Amino acid sequence: MSRHLERLLQLDALLRLPLRQTAENLAEALEVSERTVRNDLNFLRDRYFAPLEWSKAKGYHYTDSDWRLPTITLSKGELFALTLGARMLEAYAGSAYVGELRSAIARLGERLPEQTWVDLQ
Repeated sequence: MSRHLERLLQLDALLRLPLRQTAENLAEALEVSERTVRNDLNFLRDRYFAPLEWSKAKGYHYTDSDWRLPTITLSKGELFALTLGARMLEAYAGSAYVGELRSAIARLGERLPEQTWVDLQ
């Protein structure tokens, strides 16, 4: 994963926290300059149409909490197959990949809408 994408994902997670986010504390958390943070915020707003605003009371925040950063395109069928694969791997609890697979599925799940219906046919 590229550093820029990784930083955007971290920035997205920080913006979702119920804390007042300033360019200064975001830069500190991401270990980059304030200018880099401002460039990333502008990138999110301009390229991905992120509903970002700044206010004195809230700092940087999303005005629409349902907005998601489009990082991975995954069909419902693919998500179902991935989840099924994770369940199958649980039978092999000693596998070195079970933890990583669970983590990947959890991260993918965070990016999906609250309810998703899958036609098992």
